[in-house]
Amino acid sequence: VAREARSTQAIDIPSQPKAATNLEILARLFTNLQMYAKEQGDFVKGLEFVDYLELMLPENWELRWVKAVLWNDLEDISSALIELEKAKALAPDDLVRRFIDDCVRSYQEHSPDLDSLN
Repeated sequence: VAREARSTQAIDIPSQPKAATNLEILARLFTNLQMYAKEQGDFVKGLEFVDYLELMLPENWELRWVKAVLWNDLEDISSALIELEKAKALAPDDLVRRFIDDCVRSYQEHSPDLDSLN
C-alpha cells in the first residue's frame, strides 16, 4: 500500500533543466567556500568570501546577515550591528525586517560592553 501511495505522487522534473549562469555558478562556489571557512573557524576568510559575493549580488540582504553572523563569531558586535542595518535597508518585506530587528536585540543583549562604544 505504501509503495502504491508513493508511486501516485508526481514529481515535476523539467525535461530540459535550465543551465546555471556563470554568475550563479560563481555565487554558489563562494557560498560553499564561505560556509567551509566558517565550519573551519576561519571567520576572517569567511568574511572575505562574502565580500566577493557582495560584488556579484550587491542587493542581497542575506549576505549582510551572513556578514553580521561572522562578525559576531569574531566578537565584533559593533561591525555585526552595522551589517544588520545594511541588511535591514535591503530587506524585501516586514517579516525580514522583524527578523533582523530580533537579531539586533539579541546581539545587543549579549554584549553589555556595547553601550560603552556609543
